[in-house]
This record gives sequence, structure tokens and C-alpha cells, in this order.
Amino acid sequence: MLSRLAAPLRGIVTAALLGLSTMLCALLLVPPALAKLLVPARAVRRVCDRLMNGVASRWVAFNNAWIAAVGPAAWDVQGMDELRPRSWYLVFSNHQSWVDILVLQRVFYGRIPFLKFFLKQGLIWVPVIGLAWWALDFPFMKRGKGAGARENDLRATRDACEKFKLIPTTVINFVEGTRFTPAKQAAQDSPYQHLLKPKIGGVGVALAAMGEQFEALLNTACGVTGAIDWAGRQLKLRAYPSSGGLYAVEIYPVVFRVDGMEPAVYHYRADDRALETVKADIDQRSFIHAALPMERKMVAGIAAMICLAGYFPRHERKYGEGGYRMLVAEAGHISQNLILAATALGLSARPFGGVFDHLLNRELGVDETDTAFLLAVLVGHAERRSGDTHADAT
Repeated sequence: MLSRLAAPLRGIVTAALLGLSTMLCALLLVPPALAKLLVPARAVRRVCDRLMNGVASRWVAFNNAWIAAVGPAAWDVQGMDELRPRSWYLVFSNHQSWVDILVLQRVFYGRIPFLKFFLKQGLIWVPVIGLAWWALDFPFMKRGKGAGARENDLRATRDACEKFKLIPTTVINFVEGTRFTPAKQAAQDSPYQHLLKPKIGGVGVALAAMGEQFEALLNTACGVTGAIDWAGRQLKLRAYPSSGGLYAVEIYPVVFRVDGMEPAVYHYRADDRALETVKADIDQRSFIHAALPMERKMVAGIAAMICLAGYFPRHERKYGEGGYRMLVAEAGHISQNLILAATALGLSARPFGGVFDHLLNRELGVDETDTAFLLAVLVGHAERRSGDTHADAT
């Protein structure tokens, strides 16, 4: 019906629907928000957060309904099959206009948790909407310049993400930092045709503060991206190539200093999108000792070490002794993905193999009769240069 109205009238009606629904949503958020403020118990906060997220989701559903009524259109969206509404996600997007938020909510509605995003501190004073953002624990950032301002934003992000641990959450980051315009593109001398230069620091801050809650980031580099039917079974495809689809390289993230995660050796199960603890309460000195002497200073300064270990029987059954070459190639593809993802997040990363194999295998807890270390990717903080106030502290 709305699609038959004249364009000016259709715009007025849709603006009114959006405004009224937003005001109603904000008013419904007030009681649970006050309860959460006055009774700061963890159990009360969890119940209030679920109620408020439910209200916000109904608001998104209403918006989706009038969007569909205004202009019926075919939405071509792919790669959504593996998403889960009871998990944690970090979504990256370019930024064209304020409609981007409505589009993203339309695309992801019912597939992942309600979207939350980083806001400028001044937006908390926007009538009605500012109240809703505050009640839903949207993180407000001052976004000033200099190391002090960056530390304040990092602290605000960590505080917000501690709250996000209570309930499955999706955080969206517009990596360009502002809406795209041809004038901004020209001023930046952006190398991209339709994008501004990404501001990777904000993404790195988010990653540093969110720890294990955003396991989907690991999926970006080496997780499941789809599935096909093959030889009478379903073969899950990952973000890197593997000879015969055997995926014989096992991934062991070794965490030393990552916010929200205990120091431990973990095993990444790509099919289940899960990290399982292999060895808890690790001592970084044991891993430093496993490195070659000239590499130990570097290993002492890292935040995490993502170790790739080959499970030989899986490839040898098909390729014989030549399977070793396949394993090495697969490890190389994984390490490349990890380094590209880390670089995009403003982190420092590099491939690494300077170890005493037996010592590192022992620390990883692998059985050397069938599994052995192949390669690692070291991840840490970019070293701050003297006088550089823009170096990432992620």
C-alpha cells in the first residue's frame, strides 16, 4: 500500500513511522534501564539487558515491515547460513549514509544479536535516541587526539565490553570512521574507488577489549565459510585452501596477554566455532625457552602465538609421504590469512618458525608420533616510536 503513494507523501509517512516507533521504543526502555541503574546486581543487569534487547529487536522488526511495504525489493544476501543469534560478533562495514544502519539491521535481523556500535560522546544528548543508546549500553567515545584520549577510549571500550559478556552481542564498526563523500575521498587521496581510508585503530581497540567474545574474528582467517555435498557427505569449506579438503593443519592459539582470556594453550575447532582449553595456567617462560636463543626477546614481548601443527595421518592416507608438502602449503595459507587480518586490525603480526621443535611440541601438548609443529604467527602490539602519538596501543 505505501509503495503506491507519491514519493513526497511516502517520505513523510515513513519518517513519521520511524520517529514514532523510535520514541515508543525509548520510552519502553526507561523502566528496565532505571532498574539496572538502581540495582547494579549482575543477575538484575542480565534480566534488564534481555528485556531491553527484546524491545530493540521489536523496533527493528517494525522498521523492516515498513521498509518492505514502502518499496518491495529483492535482497541478494549470501553467506548467512552459519550465523547464530546466540553468539558474539564484530561486524565491519563501509559507511554511505544514515540508512546504512537500517540496512544492516534488516540484513542481520534474527540471524545475529542486536547490533550495537561505537558513538561519539556528544550523541548521548540527542533527544530520545541518546537515551535509548545509553540504556542499551552503546559505548560512547570522546575520540580526542593524543595518547591520553586514546587511553580513555580504550577504557570506555573495555567497560562496555565487560557488560557485553553478560549477553550475546553484535558490535558494528564503520571502519572508515565517517560517511563517504567524494570530497572526503579526494581530501584523503584514498586509493579506493568507493571507500575512504579505513581507520584501523578503532577496530584494534575493539578487538583488544573483547577477547574471546568475538571468536568470529578467528573465523575470518581460518573458519568455516560454507559447505558443499561431496562423495555422499557434507564438506565444510574454510577460509583457506586445503589439498583434498582434508584440513590436516590443527590451530593452537597460545595466549599470554589478551584481555578477557586466561593465559593458556587453546585448540580452535573451526567446525564448531569454538576454542577449547588444552593446557591452562601456562608459563610464558617455557615458550620463550622453546624458541631459538636469538628469537627469545621477541617471543617475550608478544601477546599471543598462533601455532599451526600438522596431523600427518590425515594427509598420508591419500597422498603418502608427499602429504608433508601439502601440510606445509596449508600452513602457509593459514598464516597469510592471519597476518592479513591482524594487519587490517592495526595489530603487529609476523610468521615465525625459530623454535626447538621438540620443546614446543611438548608445550603444545601434541603427540609427536602423529602431530608436529609447522609454523606460528606471532601477534602483539605495534612498537610505539618516539614522538609518535598515533601508534596503536592495541
